Amino acid sequence: MTSFLSAETIAKRLEQVYQTLPNSVRLIAVTKQVPVELMRVAYEFGIRDFGES
Repeated sequence: MTSFLSAETIAKRLEQVYQTLPNSVRLIAVTKQVPVELMRVAYEFGIRDFGES
């Protein structure tokens, strides 16, 4: 069974990542087998590009 990070953890990590990325870098979230609820959290924190391998 796959274990997922909590919505709070995702939000904190996204905030940290965004602070380090230059404007020229585009963050793409890979969402293979990720519940929709966690994808919504990422969307709420600015992720607009999602991909699935």
